[in-house]
Amino acid sequence: MASSLASQLYRMRTVDRMVSGERAQKIRASFLFDGHQAADMDNQTIFDIGRDGLNELRKMNNKFSTYANTLFSEAVKDMDRVLQTKEENEKLDRSIQAFLFLLAPYFLTKPAGKALEWLVRRFRIQEFNAKDVLAAIMPYHETKAFLTMLTIITFSPEDMAVFGFLVTQRKARRLLDRATLQAQCQIDRSVLAFMCQAVFRASAQALDYPGLHSFYATIVPQYLGQLSQ
Repeated sequence: MASSLASQLYRMRTVDRMVSGERAQKIRASFLFDGHQAADMDNQTIFDIGRDGLNELRKMNNKFSTYANTLFSEAVKDMDRVLQTKEENEKLDRSIQAFLFLLAPYFLTKPAGKALEWLVRRFRIQEFNAKDVLAAIMPYHETKAFLTMLTIITFSPEDMAVFGFLVTQRKARRLLDRATLQAQCQIDRSVLAFMCQAVFRASAQALDYPGLHSFYATIVPQYLGQLSQ
């Protein structure tokens, strides 16, 4: 009974996302382009941009080569993930999460932006993988690139309890400064827990990097320091 109900709920969410996807055709979510401009660009164009970005990333780190045969392959160019099974989407999510953490050290580079543009278009990571995107790029919270990604992320109702403060930031088009983030950690420990879990997940996959550790090494002591006052 429980598994049947879960399957029904999954199908219902799939239908809802298909409808929202159809409504978005006139304005497409985009990391690099204006929404209207992106809507005028077909999948092949975005795919070519993404592949170009991936090829440049491979020169920086050969580990990206793996994804030429998966997330950036011809085989997925016309794939619609809302039509995939729950199991197929779970496998896809694992691949996307690993890619995002591998990409994180290069987030501010042009090749990374190109690769993300393809993931936004084809796999709708800003909707289906919002928390993984945030986990990977949170160390860059004071950059314009972070704010740009934040403006296209869709938070589920259950996630709003944790990430609602980010919606306020993006409505004001305001960079998320360290003081604001630290204050939110004091208000809601689940924000800090989310960030710490990101480090654990990245480390478990051997995808952590110095910038990630230095960021959280700053946040956690500040949080503990506030508790002792």
